Amino acid sequence: IGHGNSIRRSILFLRLEMDQLHRAVLPHSVTVMKDLCEIIMMGVRRSMSYMLTTTFALPALIVSFLLPINSSLALTRYVVADNPGALAPFTNWPKASSNIQAAVDASTSGDIVLVSNGVYRGQTVRITNGIAVRSVNGPQVTTVDGQNVMRGFYISHSNAVVEGFTITKGHSEGEGGGGVYMVAGLVDRCIVNWNYVVGGTGFDGAPMGSNGGPGEGGGIYCRGGMIRNCLVHDNIAKGGTGGYG
Repeated sequence: IGHGNSIRRSILFLRLEMDQLHRAVLPHSVTVMKDLCEIIMMGVRRSMSYMLTTTFALPALIVSFLLPINSSLALTRYVVADNPGALAPFTNWPKASSNIQAAVDASTSGDIVLVSNGVYRGQTVRITNGIAVRSVNGPQVTTVDGQNVMRGFYISHSNAVVEGFTITKGHSEGEGGGGVYMVAGLVDRCIVNWNYVVGGTGFDGAPMGSNGGPGEGGGIYCRGGMIRNCLVHDNIAKGGTGGYG
């Protein structure tokens, strides 16, 4: 504002000086002097416009670059059991992934993967970054099925969340966790049943339904993290119990 007032005073003074000059010069020189005056005034106006722009707009531009990136930039990815129109990065329902792992791989820490109703087979879901994988309508209608040949989930990040799934028919040999193997993170509101481990324990150290057999973690092998509001039952581990933690 100070710059603007100073320039306006300069313009007023320049106008007064030019008027005096017009009266003093010879009549045939008046037209030339008026043209010169207009050229000078145009330069002053441009200078004032530039100064006002840089005074207010430039600091705002600098501030916008300095603002930190925040969690509002986190994305939601979508998964539907059968979607011919699936297209990465899966950020809306029409282009939702038909594979949970594909949506997980497209995500970065802070993102959410929303999984619609259905049965998901064919691949262990491996979560190694701080994302949340959640079913839309809960474990009664959303299932991860290991088909008796593979584990359901592997979780290794402290901020990872798996919520709202039935995890069933998972299988592991020589290592615990037929349904879930976790070293960190949270498993919440899940049903873990009918998973199988050879040489492993259903959930060691606590009675949780009908988990049986020697071994380590037929249902869940928990080396770290938290299991909350889950039903773990009818898991088998040859060589131990239904779960380990």
